[in-house]
Amino acid sequence: MFDQYLVDHFAQEFLEKYKIDVRTNRRAYIRLEVAAEKLKKLLNTVPEGPINIESIMNDIDVRGMMKRDQFDALSKPLLDRLEPLIRKVLDETNTKPEQLASVEITGGATRLMSVQAKIKEIVGRDVSKTTNHEESVSRGCALQCAILSPLFKVRDFAIVDLYNFPVKVSWSSEE
Repeated sequence: MFDQYLVDHFAQEFLEKYKIDVRTNRRAYIRLEVAAEKLKKLLNTVPEGPINIESIMNDIDVRGMMKRDQFDALSKPLLDRLEPLIRKVLDETNTKPEQLASVEITGGATRLMSVQAKIKEIVGRDVSKTTNHEESVSRGCALQCAILSPLFKVRDFAIVDLYNFPVKVSWSSEE
């Protein structure tokens, strides 16, 4: 989702600046998506980053710049959706932010500094990113196996799994 904001921004910028519409060329659009993902990762480490794509379409080289502040402003609607979601999870689990011993976040968008800052603002504590996505799934599976196994004695442990994001599938047919 965050990538899509960058793609839309640069597609519009390239239309105005270079007079090419990358939305009409599937290959050019995919190349812009890949470059936007790289830029998103880069903006997490530096305050400003370039996007350069050679021969994106019609032998035209394109380039643009994005500042982290601009990116945060572009993705503000997505960041604003975080607070109600986290509040809902806390309400459904009858948990107050003060009761949380730690907050571990995992996944692609959680690497973004703006997402981390928003979560910290909501729960009132620093977030930890020590576990990557694959490890968190593996640890959860190992814990569930230990709970179910008669060979291991495991303290009472509760896992509340909520996934409130809608799944979106789209395609376009060219007839």
